[in-house]
Amino acid sequence: MPFFLLDITANSGRSDYCFTDDEPSGIGVKGYRLASGQAMGHDYPADPFEVTLQLGKDHPGLKLPSFIGNTGSYLLVHQSVAEFFKGFNAGTMEMFPFTLLDHKKRVYNREYVFFNPLGTVKCMNLSKSRILYDEEDGQILRVKTIVLDRSKLTGLPDLFRLHEKPRGYVFSGAMVDGIKAKGFTNFYFQELAVA
Repeated sequence: MPFFLLDITANSGRSDYCFTDDEPSGIGVKGYRLASGQAMGHDYPADPFEVTLQLGKDHPGLKLPSFIGNTGSYLLVHQSVAEFFKGFNAGTMEMFPFTLLDHKKRVYNREYVFFNPLGTVKCMNLSKSRILYDEEDGQILRVKTIVLDRSKLTGLPDLFRLHEKPRGYVFSGAMVDGIKAKGFTNFYFQELAVA
């Protein structure tokens, strides 16, 4: 079964779709957890609509897609998409609603959620992938090319994060086919190589 990496920026050339380069307000510095697969849990406000994201000032689009492209590595999906995701094996995950603000900081929509698959999966072929490491401590600085390890693909969830690239989202072919069949908008994928 093929696997696909989601283009978080939804680089579709559709300038009419809304886009955000904002960081969520109302959750302090802990917002990175929603982008990297760490649990937010009870640290998310009791009133979830206190958390806001503003549309990008340099991106004038106002049309609401199924997935909102962004620069923060968040999986921002309409509630209907989140419910569809739950019909697949998305592993352990969290969902948190938020308030989408327009370019003038006015309430624009409250029907979207942060969809946060928790944890990561080790299934990359490290010798075939192109990875930039820090010369001093060996930490991964950037994953340039992803190649999955054929021997590690059995039993994987339909939606997960890679251990070496936790701010990316990998979807199974079955899930991508379902997204297309449902007509969900603004999802763009790159098929990942396997070796």
